[in-house]
Amino acid sequence: MKTRLIFLATTLLVPATSAMAAVPQPPTDQASAPPIEGLEDIVVTAQRRAESVQKVPLAIVAVSSEALQNRHFTDPAQLQFVAPNLQVTSFALAPGATNFSVRGIGTANFSHLIEPSVATVIDGVVLGRPEMGVMQFSDLERVEVLSGPQGMLFGKNASAGLINIVTTKPKLNVTEIIAHAEVGVSDAATKCCTMLYQATANVPLSSNSALRINGYYSDYKQLVKNVNPNVGSNYGHQEYGFRPKFRWEPTDNLTINLAGDFAHGVGIGAGVTSARSTGPGSPLAPQIAAAGIVPSPTNTSEASNAFSYLTFDVGGVQGDVTYTFDNDISISNILAYRTYKERHSYDADHYQFSYFDVAYARPNFKQVTDELRLTSGSGGRLEYQAGLFIFLGQFNRSDYCDANLAMGTPPPGKINWGGFSSYDNLRTRSYAAYAQATYKLTDKARVTVGGRYTMDRLTYLAENLVTPWVYGFGTNLNIDAKNNANNFSWRVSGQYDFAPAVMGYVTVSTGYKGPGFNPAFSGSSAFGPEKSRAYEVGIKSRIGRSVQLNVSAYWEDVDHFQVQAFLPQLIAYVTTNAGQLRSRGVETEVKWSASRDLNFSANGSFNDAKFTSFPNAQCYPGQTAAQGCITVNGSPITNAAGNRLPNAPKWSGNLAMDYEPQVSEKLKLLVHADIYGRTKVNFAANANPFAAQKGYAISNGSVGIGSSNGAWRASIFCRNCFNTRYVTFVENHFAGNQFDYNQTFGLTSFRTVGLSLDVRM
Repeated sequence: MKTRLIFLATTLLVPATSAMAAVPQPPTDQASAPPIEGLEDIVVTAQRRAESVQKVPLAIVAVSSEALQNRHFTDPAQLQFVAPNLQVTSFALAPGATNFSVRGIGTANFSHLIEPSVATVIDGVVLGRPEMGVMQFSDLERVEVLSGPQGMLFGKNASAGLINIVTTKPKLNVTEIIAHAEVGVSDAATKCCTMLYQATANVPLSSNSALRINGYYSDYKQLVKNVNPNVGSNYGHQEYGFRPKFRWEPTDNLTINLAGDFAHGVGIGAGVTSARSTGPGSPLAPQIAAAGIVPSPTNTSEASNAFSYLTFDVGGVQGDVTYTFDNDISISNILAYRTYKERHSYDADHYQFSYFDVAYARPNFKQVTDELRLTSGSGGRLEYQAGLFIFLGQFNRSDYCDANLAMGTPPPGKINWGGFSSYDNLRTRSYAAYAQATYKLTDKARVTVGGRYTMDRLTYLAENLVTPWVYGFGTNLNIDAKNNANNFSWRVSGQYDFAPAVMGYVTVSTGYKGPGFNPAFSGSSAFGPEKSRAYEVGIKSRIGRSVQLNVSAYWEDVDHFQVQAFLPQLIAYVTTNAGQLRSRGVETEVKWSASRDLNFSANGSFNDAKFTSFPNAQCYPGQTAAQGCITVNGSPITNAAGNRLPNAPKWSGNLAMDYEPQVSEKLKLLVHADIYGRTKVNFAANANPFAAQKGYAISNGSVGIGSSNGAWRASIFCRNCFNTRYVTFVENHFAGNQFDYNQTFGLTSFRTVGLSLDVRM
């Protein structure tokens, strides 16, 4: 109920602010009335050219670096609190990944052999895996959340949406040093400290070149506490990284940008799980009770007896060269190399008995991308762009799992009672050509047409070895397979300016996500592409200089949705093409500049996202025939048609206020408050009642003081001020019975109170 009220408050702001701006106001004394400066016009690159967000015929939530700073948000997982149509799911077996969904549609699996449905792009380079987007929000210009199919212009198969992260470019003839520090105390398991330090230096090297270097270090203590003294395990997360960038403009027509980045992280962090519930006769219940743990949706303790850790390295280099001809036509090329390496091991049974203590993995991803693009100038009757794109990726992973199964010493000649050893190698070759053009029919009417042809070529080599164990998980396999697909996707938009600051649009687009493979230990079956078609109609408007109102309605259908099911006998998730789903709803965005010092914003989302066809979904543990579970060829299956998509709230929204009055000639007061809420979700496609998260609302706020010229600011802040405990994933515990469930928390699942300091010189 509380989260519905937040959304209703958001939508009620729409007519209220519209009426306020539309009704003529009586004359005021200009000397006494607070002046209105108006709303900032945010420039985005959602169509691969710089333009006002209010002119783009797409639903976009653009978040400036200042908005992220005011909220003290430093991680991509926190984007959902400013873009309510975006949701994030974390998972213990993919601790480095941030899996996004937009309008309820996302990557509904955690296989390392599949690309994301919601792609992440950093400075024009699309990332082939969610793990490659691991980064701190440091020295950013803005973040854009684009809804609906976006793969046509952004390089790789973004069938549901896209997160476009733009970092700050080097500035010519500007010398500046920017530093940010924050320390806090979290209400997570250890009630301890969080630390974050960031620094940026911009240095001119000549009149036409500059260097910009950014670095950071963060330390977050453990979210879940292991009550056993497990020497060497790291349940927190520490990370450092740096990003050097070089800009050179040797002539007025030529711009060269070179950049690199590297980040190193240790500690499982948000990948740790805890017991959520146990059922009657559970073999885990005595273990949990003996450790003094009470399973519950707020439990932050576990009792592992095995070594658990995570370490990763992520980074890359890129070169971006643009030449602009005298007629404003430009040709550009972005060449990039990115890599990700991870090592992790954890106690898969999570408790102090020796059942399944070793689950070790070594995933390695690397990619090379190159994009050549021709772009016309802006402002003419015809604007166009066309390009060629190539993606070369190689993903390999080694897995070793060993289980005693609480059965004592194994027979002679066997390593242990249960386990497997596997190796996967997936090579991806993707080639594409695309073009898009916008034509001004009149001064008020424009039409946009675009298309993209993509060829995906996948080669998969893998093996799975089970003979050294008494009970091998899976079977012995040696695989050499291919999986290819071709696709043509397109977009058509029409837009009309009803007034100088009121634009209406209609957009129809299609999306595509490439095929893939399941890992060898799960049987390694291939699955096909995922395809989508979306319809969107919207209004983007400015009322005076003080009010912005954007509303969009959408309808999106997806065929052959790639979704996962958990197979307890393999302790693995497998991916299948689920059939069809439908997502439809309404989104609103309101901004109101009440005065020079006071600004409000509100976003709301109503989303009806359901499976329309999913006849062979796996039954959840304990599901009865009366609840729709039937047995076919020995397998319990159910029809998931009508179920909501995983982690897809029906209602979500946020409200925010920033108040920055001048308190003296040199000082400003800095006040920020925001609240985010959403209704209940389920993390399982089969609507498992034990995998549900009830609706919740969280609040963030800060109070501080800063210099009028922006040279420094200091604040006291809180994230999740009322300590609302929520989870980011729920799963059945394979070693227990049908009512034993584990849960995963995120960094913002707990209250954090702290101090922050920003300095700019």
